[in-house]
Amino acid sequence: MEAGASPRTMEEAATREIAMEEFAFLALRTATGISRARFQQRFGVCLDSIYGAVIGELVRQGALVSEGDCVHLTARGAKYGNLVFEKFLLTN
Repeated sequence: MEAGASPRTMEEAATREIAMEEFAFLALRTATGISRARFQQRFGVCLDSIYGAVIGELVRQGALVSEGDCVHLTARGAKYGNLVFEKFLLTN
């Protein structure tokens, strides 16, 4: 700052897609997982319309369980969490 440089750092622009990714990542780190109702309330779209194929694939692989309102990690999914989270990326 003494040299006249700004103390601000580069920030990534928040987009709807990034917000959805972050919501999914953070929710999957909890015991209850992603709530379909909370996702719908927050983003105005159904979780399955955005992530249905990913959820289906990960359920078949034994990494996720889809029960009622919630989608959460299995023990296997928790073991390979970063690989699971990567599947929820909408942006590259």
